[in-house]
Amino acid sequence: MNDTIPTLELMRQSPKQRWVFFLHPDRLILACEDKGLSYEVSRQDSPEKVQLNEGGRLGPSLIVRAAKAMIFNVTPEAMPVLREWLGPLTERHLKFALKRRVNLTLLPLGAFVMVLSIPLRGNVLRGTPSHPFDPVWFALGTMMISMAILSKFAPHRVLFLLDSIWMSVLAGRLGYQILAGSRSWFYAFLVIFQLLMILDSIVQYRRFAPDKMGKDTPGGGRAAKPAYAKFG
Repeated sequence: MNDTIPTLELMRQSPKQRWVFFLHPDRLILACEDKGLSYEVSRQDSPEKVQLNEGGRLGPSLIVRAAKAMIFNVTPEAMPVLREWLGPLTERHLKFALKRRVNLTLLPLGAFVMVLSIPLRGNVLRGTPSHPFDPVWFALGTMMISMAILSKFAPHRVLFLLDSIWMSVLAGRLGYQILAGSRSWFYAFLVIFQLLMILDSIVQYRRFAPDKMGKDTPGGGRAAKPAYAKFG
């Protein structure tokens, strides 16, 4: 550890590479000597580009979104140093997390669910059943898209909780239809995906609890509250 600039060595998960992190007050520099690669992330951009996960299923990890997203294993010795440099979670972190959820799941899945509500005419020769208009699917799809819009104008952690509720209803209804034979077993992959999203939504809801949040300060400075408290 350097006396003036904290320096860490972290192992990237895939491919396995050892990277060196230089935590300057105003920027993060990470370099891999073996590959001759280096990236720089401004501290001002850290809420969108650097994410510290303490409660991951595979152990603590650090995600750095430079040229592309890279995931690193975090050692117990590195954890307090990263917490100190990153500072507390703020509304910018919440907005970015909601934006990713909207782009990756809420909008595409909401649109897909609305498509499932469209009435379809069956084919007797092919043995495919007909599907009347499904108001429940339509309502759930509309709610998900509405929630995506709401997250942009009124971001709040409770939206993650609502997301987990919608996902639970979707997974339960789709699972029932699969077992009843009105939906193909191909949709089981979607149910598994929804279950994973439900777990992640609950994690995110707990991650942004009020007692774990700091405040944005002018110029991208750090608040005085402890940073990245463990999921309680």
